[in-house]
This record gives sequence, C-alpha cells and structure tokens, in this order.
Amino acid sequence: MLRTLGGNETPISLLRICSNIPAESYQSDSVVVRHEDDPKQFTIGIFSNFGSELREVLGSAIGCVLENPNFEVALLGPGEAFRESLAKKYPQAANRIRTTGRLHVDEVAEHMRACDALLQIYPDGASAARGTLIGALASGIPVVTTAGAITDKLLLDSDTMLFASGSPQSIRESFELLSENPAMGRELGTRAQQLYMDAFQPSVIVSRLREVASGFAAERELPIRPAVSSASKPTPQCSVGKKLAS
Repeated sequence: MLRTLGGNETPISLLRICSNIPAESYQSDSVVVRHEDDPKQFTIGIFSNFGSELREVLGSAIGCVLENPNFEVALLGPGEAFRESLAKKYPQAANRIRTTGRLHVDEVAEHMRACDALLQIYPDGASAARGTLIGALASGIPVVTTAGAITDKLLLDSDTMLFASGSPQSIRESFELLSENPAMGRELGTRAQQLYMDAFQPSVIVSRLREVASGFAAERELPIRPAVSSASKPTPQCSVGKKLAS
C-alpha cells in the first residue's frame, strides 16, 4: 500500500510511538506509600481499557495470580465491570481486586508507581505498537508480559521485562520471582525506563522524523537548469511532478 502511494523510490522507515502519559508525571513525588500496614502485600497493576478480547486473556491469569494470598490486583483504567466479574468468579479473593475507574492521562503514572509490578499481556503478544505497554515501560515499574506473533525483536532482546511462557502458572511464578527479589525488579524497571528514553520518547521520534525528512528532501532535490532563452522552446517539466506524485 505504501509503495502504491509513494512509488518504488520513496524511502519507507519505521518510527516508534511514544507514551501519551506526560513524562514529568512519572517523576512526581505524590506517590502513595505502598503497604504500610502489610509489607508482605504485593500489588500487581494492569493498565488497560479492558476490552472484551483482552479480558479473556487476563481472566485466567489473574485468577492464578490471586492464588498467592500476598498478591492483590489493581485494574488501572475503566475496569469496573471486569472487576465485578472477577469478584464473582474468585469470591475468596474479591477483597484483593480493585479498580481505579477511568483515569485522566495525568493520573496514570501516579497509579502505576503505586504498584509493585505491572502485568501487560496481549492476545498477539507484547509489541512496541501497544501504547499501554510503552507507557508501562516509561514508568520504571517492572513489567511481566508474554511474547507472541508480533512481538518486536527489540523488546525480546532488551532484557527490560520478564517474558512469561503464557500459562497462568508461569505468569504467577514471574511475579513471585519479583516479589522475592526487589532488587531485580528495580533493575528491570531502570533498564525499561532507559529503553524508553533511548528509543521511544518524543524528542527521539522528532529527531528521527527530521532525519528522514532531510534525507527525502536531498534525494528529491532538483538539479539547477540553465536559463531558457526567449528564442528556445521551453521543455515540459510535468515529468518531475509525475514522479513525485507516483
């Protein structure tokens, strides 16, 4: 499709997306102090719009995670209906499932940073095209996810998150590993945040856009033609226009 719009000679480049969560909100000091009354409690946040397709993927994983009595789940986003269905399915853990409801973009980071880890899984696997995943990376909170058909090699090779096998048990074991190794979680979060700064933040994307635009302009620069005398017949220039529009 791109070739038909731009022609065979038009360069095509991949640009990554950034998080729409304001960068400064990740640095705010107004973060809820976690588990003062129960330091053993480990909060797993899930940042999502909780659409029907994703709820099917999350349901069994959350049920298995909640088998650990020290784990609680926070649905970050419009998860009221999903929370009710989970509470009915897992009544023994209903008091360990909560939701923030719909959040303003300026509020998301604060709620993420009030969690000990984040669960970001998708039907087709983790991908840098997922805004919720990129927002989670930028938070500096350790992320557990799963690989799939469209998972980027960049993410697989980055060592910035834990890739569970996809089974509910594997996902729970990943969080148990993080809860038992806080230093590991901090290291993962730091690397994830650095990856975001290096590859996804707006200034990086703008710089890349300028490079692409500059290269495109250079390739399309027209040669300086000699002046045409009044006695000579002008040469039609429409061929250039056709090339640019092809």
